[in-house]
Amino acid sequence: MNFFKKFLYISIFFFLSINLSHSKEKLAFINLDKILNTSNPGIIVLNDIKQINEKNVADLKKMENELKKNENDLNNKKNIISSEEFQNELTLLREKIKNYNNLKDKMVTSFEEQRLKKLNNFFITINPIIQKYMNENSINMLLEQKNVFIGKTSSDITDKIIVEINKSLK
Repeated sequence: MNFFKKFLYISIFFFLSINLSHSKEKLAFINLDKILNTSNPGIIVLNDIKQINEKNVADLKKMENELKKNENDLNNKKNIISSEEFQNELTLLREKIKNYNNLKDKMVTSFEEQRLKKLNNFFITINPIIQKYMNENSINMLLEQKNVFIGKTSSDITDKIIVEINKSLK
C-alpha cells in the first residue's frame, strides 16, 4: 500500500508539473481570393481579364455566325449548283471551319497566358506589402486560408492586408 501511495503522489506531481508547450512563432492566415476580389488593384486586374475574355468571345461569336451563314447559303445552293461546285465550296467551308478552330485554340491559349501573367504580376506587386506587414507585426509564418482547417478569427489578417494594399497602391 505504501508503494501505491508513493506511486500516486509521484504520478500526480509529474502530471501537474508538465507545462503545455506554447509556440513562440506567430502564425496568421489570409484569403488570397478575397484580396484579389476586393482590393482596388485586384479589381482592376480582374476587370482587365474580364474585358479581354469578353472581346475574345465577341470575336469568336462573330466568326461563328459568319460560318453558319456560309453553311446555310451553301445548303440553299446545294440543289442549284453542280456537284463539283458544291464540293469545292464545301471544301472551302471546311477549311474556314478548321481555321476558326485553330484560331479559337490560339485565343484560349493566349488568354490563359495573359490571365496568368496579370495574376502573377498582381501577386508579385502585393508581396512586398504583405512582407512589410508581417515584419511590422512580428508574424513568422503566413498561411493561405484554404490550407487552414480551423483557426482563431483573430489570426485572419485578410482585411488588414486589403487596407494596406489599397493604401499603398492608390
